[in-house]
Amino acid sequence: MSTRPVIDSLTGLRGVAALLVIVAHYAIWCAPYISTSRPESLGHAFDTAIYGMSCFFALSGFVITYNYLDFGWDRHPARSALRFMFLRLSRLYPALLVFILLVVMQHWLLTSSAEGFQWWTLLHVLSVQTWIPVTFNGQLPHQGAFHLSWSISTEIMLYLFFALFAVLTSNHWRFGKLFRFAIAGAGILYLFAINKLLHSPDTFNSFKALLPTPFGQLTEAQWYNWFYYLSPYSRIIDFTLGACAAHVVMRYRPYLSKYQPMFRWAANLALVGLVWLYLRPFLPQVLVPHAYYTQVAAAAFFAVILLNCEGNSGLNRVLSSASLVFLGEISFSLYLFHPLVARFGIFWPDRPFEPDLIPILLFNMAITGFTAVVFAYGMYRLVEMPGQRILRRLLVRTPMLEGRGAPLGVINRAPMSGAGIGAKASDG
Repeated sequence: MSTRPVIDSLTGLRGVAALLVIVAHYAIWCAPYISTSRPESLGHAFDTAIYGMSCFFALSGFVITYNYLDFGWDRHPARSALRFMFLRLSRLYPALLVFILLVVMQHWLLTSSAEGFQWWTLLHVLSVQTWIPVTFNGQLPHQGAFHLSWSISTEIMLYLFFALFAVLTSNHWRFGKLFRFAIAGAGILYLFAINKLLHSPDTFNSFKALLPTPFGQLTEAQWYNWFYYLSPYSRIIDFTLGACAAHVVMRYRPYLSKYQPMFRWAANLALVGLVWLYLRPFLPQVLVPHAYYTQVAAAAFFAVILLNCEGNSGLNRVLSSASLVFLGEISFSLYLFHPLVARFGIFWPDRPFEPDLIPILLFNMAITGFTAVVFAYGMYRLVEMPGQRILRRLLVRTPMLEGRGAPLGVINRAPMSGAGIGAKASDG
């Protein structure tokens, strides 16, 4: 069993991340006016999803490292890798399969059948839709019927990267320590390569030529959107930042405790940095770089906040509040199913935007959001946790997955895809 200390602030932070994504979506879906008629400034005000997703992936890197870095890799690397992936998939798939089933039913009932939809569905069942650049009916995975499940595909690839790293660098191998330095050096080169691809169209075109596009060609904008926002090959930066924060917390906890005021101030400054990133579009004469730099900067700020996750600060007390911890607990279902909840409120679909409609927009978002929370809580209690418990009972009946030094962990307050943090920064 996991013996990690309880860190409720991380569960609360996961709830905040879910809210950032939901606010961005409901600001469009719950609009009482023609959504395309809203002013650009209002669009910026509700453009919070990029911060929510950066938080999710940084949180995921933190919790996976925090809980699984000591998982029997040195004794049974292959068996530990199998157990690790089984535990992660058992956490994600009960709710994911129900989500996919509901989307498929909605698709067949409300829309006409599209050629190739069955193959598109299969990609989502296998959770591989973001691993290569694919589109369906000209839409990327985050734009189509299955929408938010793209992050689960990216998350699973990041789990595979983590397992590969843990296996290669374990002390089971003679050159495990050497692999650590080699991977660190390769990581630095990878950062330069991503930056080069972003600023050199010719290099990016050469890169595109190496990748298959089995479902049709992508536009230039879609290529950048896939690689820099959706794919695990860019999100690994966010994940790694969170993993580094977890490594520091695990290895240097006495120093974090001794110099807690300094790290508390660093977390507060990181929060100020996040606010500055959000306000930047409203500030005059401020250079706005590529959106990828914004998402990486946000992940870096969240990683700094994670360093202080065990501190007794005002920020942590807020994040540990009962309401945010509750939202964090149900955040996976809230994240997955909030697009499927019926919209409630007052709507004039043919009316252009007017400032007087903003209070109605907020009312629509609040009442629809409350309904989404109720629905998510039901899915959490009826699907997520029962499904996880049933699947994890298979571990004790599967000799190949048994292994000493690979704890099963706890099940309550389990993490969300794109963010895996639980009550003990663990769900096993």
